[in-house]
Amino acid sequence: MEGAKPGSVHLTADGRCVYIAARLGVVEDLLRPSQTYFEGHNAELLCLSYNSQLDLAISGQQEPPGIGSSYACVWCPSHPSRALCELRCFEDRKAAGQLKGPEIPRSRVRTEGKVDYPGWFDPTTMDETQLRGISAVALAAHGRFAVMTAMDDKRSVCLFRLPDAATKPLTTTPQQTYVLRVPTMLVRGSSNICDLALGNPFDPLGRFRFAGLTKTALKLWEYREGAKELVSNAVVFGKAPQQHLSSVAYAWDAGQLLMCGKEGQLYNVQGCHVHQSGRLGPNLGCCAPLAPGGGFDYLAGCADGAFVLGRFEQDPPVKAMKSRPLGIRPQALERFVLEDLPSPLGQEFPRGLRPHWRNLQVNERWQALAASEGHILVFFDLGLAPGEPGNDV
Repeated sequence: MEGAKPGSVHLTADGRCVYIAARLGVVEDLLRPSQTYFEGHNAELLCLSYNSQLDLAISGQQEPPGIGSSYACVWCPSHPSRALCELRCFEDRKAAGQLKGPEIPRSRVRTEGKVDYPGWFDPTTMDETQLRGISAVALAAHGRFAVMTAMDDKRSVCLFRLPDAATKPLTTTPQQTYVLRVPTMLVRGSSNICDLALGNPFDPLGRFRFAGLTKTALKLWEYREGAKELVSNAVVFGKAPQQHLSSVAYAWDAGQLLMCGKEGQLYNVQGCHVHQSGRLGPNLGCCAPLAPGGGFDYLAGCADGAFVLGRFEQDPPVKAMKSRPLGIRPQALERFVLEDLPSPLGQEFPRGLRPHWRNLQVNERWQALAASEGHILVFFDLGLAPGEPGNDV
């Protein structure tokens, strides 16, 4: 299990988790000792994203040895034996970079369970682009679009319009794999490799927005289908741009993001601006928003193995009744480590272990899934529901 990669471990609605391990996409049942695997890649996986509304995952790999280039796969964790889509990047030899292909499928060529989508692809006039690895992937909330970011010199951003089969949940194993060879849009990315891409879960049909996180910047991208353009805006921090950004997550309210940065800073991003920030602890590795009703706004994982529960609240004045409040910012209200939580017999968390948490997911029932750099994966209850004590599973 590769827990060090941000956004590569995901919690499903039915109590399973999806993560990457070597060349495999792994689907593990957290309540029963069982695993299934997706084996559609020919090189080590570098990234994974999951769409909980459609139960679809998308994974990207590094450059394979020999002939060929990196690609991404869209697949269903409930039916992982075959990919639904395979996303590649080919360029026209005569007009490299101008990759606006038609979005209506034409005649398809069926070969070993795979079909070109759309079917106009001509292998005699196009060459596969050497992407040198897929660093981040994301799916639209409605399944109509997907994006992958590459590790080549251009830091290419490839956007694809997916077939209709990706817009509704799968009830059985796909009968064929759609191979998309020409991106709908291909643009140059930022100067740094994108470490994490995150689709906006609030997008309506026909709109695709996603966040792209690098070590030095957070960019908010939007695909405008009518104008056939992919545009981006960088998040503004103020006078002191931040470095060493580590994680980003969409909040439960539309238009807001939570982002972890240098020296334990947690940022509340609204639109393209940071509205509140505060230091919660040493080097935050990840954060997750919490569903309303639990009394807290977020859960954050720290580099020293601790977790922080907090809310966005007004800072108290420096001197009571003598100065104005300092403003709303993230407040650390409760700090704990897993060894402090009550656990079923035989499932106690080892004492003294201090993982560096890099992935964190919390569902609507306030159950959390955390993964660390040391390949530790834990599933525990925060105990925020009435009458439910927290416990490590």
